[in-house]
Amino acid sequence: LEVGARADLVAVRMDSPRTGGADPSQVLLAATAADVDTVVVDGQVVVQEGRHRLEDGRRLGAQLAEAIEPLWT
Repeated sequence: LEVGARADLVAVRMDSPRTGGADPSQVLLAATAADVDTVVVDGQVVVQEGRHRLEDGRRLGAQLAEAIEPLWT
């Protein structure tokens, strides 16, 4: 990281039943999507307090679910 550079970062909650007490070096193995608190992509916050900030987040989720459905049937 350097000042002025854009970054991709993920912050995971360390106080959930899955991550609480986990060694920080192992938290990514214990965490699930529910433990993601903040996501920064190319310097833009896209998830904050576990919620998508992008307007089309729900639409994209619906499109993804529709695209994946044939794989399960």
